[in-house]
Amino acid sequence: MAEAAAIIEPTPAPAPQPTLASAPVAAPAAVPDPKPAATVLEGDPAAAPVAAPADWPDDWRTKIAATDEKLLKRLERFASPKALTDSYLALEQRIKTGELKLAKLPDDATDEQKAEWRKAQGVPEKADDYLAELPEGLVIGEEEKGLVEDFLKDMHGKDIPKKFVQEALAWNQKQKELQQDALFEANTHAKQLTEDTLRTEFGNEYRANLNQVKALLSSAPDGAGDLLMSAQTPEGVALFNNPGVIRWLVNLAKEINPVATLTGGSNTPSAIEDRMTTIQKMMGDHSSEYWKGPNAEKLQAEYRTLIEAKQRHK
Repeated sequence: MAEAAAIIEPTPAPAPQPTLASAPVAAPAAVPDPKPAATVLEGDPAAAPVAAPADWPDDWRTKIAATDEKLLKRLERFASPKALTDSYLALEQRIKTGELKLAKLPDDATDEQKAEWRKAQGVPEKADDYLAELPEGLVIGEEEKGLVEDFLKDMHGKDIPKKFVQEALAWNQKQKELQQDALFEANTHAKQLTEDTLRTEFGNEYRANLNQVKALLSSAPDGAGDLLMSAQTPEGVALFNNPGVIRWLVNLAKEINPVATLTGGSNTPSAIEDRMTTIQKMMGDHSSEYWKGPNAEKLQAEYRTLIEAKQRHK
């Protein structure tokens, strides 16, 4: 039994005795009492600990974003690259665990699944429902309804959410308004320039010449005159807001109907008769400008032209 006890509780072996060749063992050095570190708050900047250099440069956000201002704004939400990484890993974990699901419709989805999925994504049941509850100020004109209907059908076939479709419609309307404003300004400027130019050229005959052009256009067959009046240049400026066009039409009108020049732009029998009556009164007075003065020959030639025009109207 005494032998078993020795196995369980062995007697410690005696420590080895140093020999003459052994070096003396040095006594452990005394450890001084630790002193509290001075801090900036204690007013001892010389003793303040030196901050370790930053792991990332101060412009790390700019280096990542480069010239993308929107991305730079997003990066400003993160205190460090580690915070950015932690945010990404957290998002990845939410996707892996199913907490955040990416919307995807199975290829073999049933009609019921499709309806539920569309509802969750904000896709209306019918294409026409895109126009329900339009944002304030968004109006679909009668002239563009056909085009808009085709657009809505195409968007519905692609399962585009209602929010995005209405935003696209609003953007399109805004662009049209800007174009209309630009065209209005361009036509206003062109009209004023044409009027100023022709008033200087035509002088007192400005209004009469325009009346001749109107009379000429009104005589055009099959509504051709109206088509010319509504014609525009490729830039959208009205054709008649161009001085060259008006000049050409005035000359054409005078060649086709010289009598209109004499009757203030009108070519009706009553206008011809009225002008003839006026000249005939001058003819009865041998002291009038019809017989004497610088306009005598001109008035006599005008009367002969009126007679010819009257005969053509018979």
